[in-house]
Amino acid sequence: MWEGASFGPVAAAQRLAGLSRRGIFPRGFLQEQVYFTAFGLPSGPVGLFSEDGAVELGNTGITLEPMVEVDNRLVTWADVTTTRSLAKGFLPLPSLTWNHPSFTLELSPRYLNGGLLEIKARLHARQRLSGRFFLAAAPLAGDTPLA
Repeated sequence: MWEGASFGPVAAAQRLAGLSRRGIFPRGFLQEQVYFTAFGLPSGPVGLFSEDGAVELGNTGITLEPMVEVDNRLVTWADVTTTRSLAKGFLPLPSLTWNHPSFTLELSPRYLNGGLLEIKARLHARQRLSGRFFLAAAPLAGDTPLA
């Protein structure tokens, strides 16, 4: 029963992700490929911005995952389609748009001078909604190696 089982925080997160609703954990914990774009300052901190909207904070191992609660239902990366872009089409300032039947969410992270992280989030509802925006902090990086 325990043959081939692996232990540790990443293995535990992968097992939990497999038992949880899709989208609660970053895609990497489901052993799916996820793509990232680096962003940062030339002589400052560098972060990673995933195709799902997650932001990894440099070498800290912390990932911020966006989630939206709409009418008491949690909407995650698994519930939306996405569109990725760069500022002015070529500048290394990535942004991502979540497309959902009820709303669009635009996300764009960047580091400011002094190393402060700013994540711009703009939510555009298609109709009047009751909801909240969350950035869930996960203590493990979302770019977990595929095992």
